[in-house]
Amino acid sequence: MNNKIFSLEALNAFHGDCLLLHYGTTDKPKLILIDGGPAGTFENSLRPRLEELRSQRNRDPLVIDHVMVTHLDNDHITGVLHLINEIESGDDQFFARSYWFNTFEDAMKHLPAEIKQAKKTLAKSDKATINAAVEHASINEGRSLRDAVIRLQGVRNGNAKFLFAEGKGQQLDIDGLRATLICPDARHLAALGEKWRTTAVKNKATTAAYVDTSVFNLSSIVVVLRSSAAKDAPSILLTGDARGDHILAGLSNANMLSNEGTAHFSVLKVPHHGSDRNLTLEFFQAVSADFYVISGDGKYSNPSEQVLEWIAATAPKEATICMTYDQNTQYPKLSPSIDRIKKRHAHFEEQLCVRGPNDALIRIDLLHPLDE
Repeated sequence: MNNKIFSLEALNAFHGDCLLLHYGTTDKPKLILIDGGPAGTFENSLRPRLEELRSQRNRDPLVIDHVMVTHLDNDHITGVLHLINEIESGDDQFFARSYWFNTFEDAMKHLPAEIKQAKKTLAKSDKATINAAVEHASINEGRSLRDAVIRLQGVRNGNAKFLFAEGKGQQLDIDGLRATLICPDARHLAALGEKWRTTAVKNKATTAAYVDTSVFNLSSIVVVLRSSAAKDAPSILLTGDARGDHILAGLSNANMLSNEGTAHFSVLKVPHHGSDRNLTLEFFQAVSADFYVISGDGKYSNPSEQVLEWIAATAPKEATICMTYDQNTQYPKLSPSIDRIKKRHAHFEEQLCVRGPNDALIRIDLLHPLDE
């Protein structure tokens, strides 16, 4: 029997993100890779899962219909680069032709003119300062991905140069899905320019760090995926490392908020691994879900106890909170923070669904179960 599928898998990506979305039908399943996690994810989680799917589906090579990189930090992009290296090696296990991502250079082109000029002047006067300020930003990885897609003759961003929501939400050409890009938005870069203009101190280091870090973060891709155009179709809000207030603005621009300023999704991929540096209580009061997916192993204190508290306080009582880790000897603060949430919120333990220590992933089936 040919049934529709719409299943999200959160793989063990340590402190990063690595998701697989299965859609289409049981007879003709399609696959999207969303982020590839940091070093170690491809070898330990992603490649074994892709090999398993290749065997189950008797596909040689296994076609990954789309690859999406929401953010260029190495905890999102490294596994994708390893996958591309494997594709380029010519062993024909996996293949992907369509890629969706923004690069740092793409975002820089959309900056206000005065900031671009400041950057250009700084680059000429003190290249070492600039390089030091942006070292963390994985800019080289973004270039590597862009160059690899060119070598593979892949299609990038549906042939658009840069993924911009343009204040209204943009429909992406992803066959078999309704995909709406809601971030990044040009107005966020314009606001960055205004903030920079009103900043009192504009020395080399602060300008380089402020512009580069801000532009890098503002280019994070946020997409709403639905299994069809029907209003009641299952939906997934993919958030990358975007800020909560920017996500809410994107939902508003795309007319996805109710009159009360709220939105509900089948799945919310909790932004930035549950970091309280990107999120507020107001975000979780506005956005709710049947399933909350948190990918983080305790590194950098993610997920933070504060974010878990906000989710416990605002999530529907029937919601499921999916975590890739609830304990980690390497980051021992994670388990006690979860225990404290359980004590404060009696229902939290019942809502919690944690990847087993020997399991490669957590799967959420929103339509027909993937394995049936």
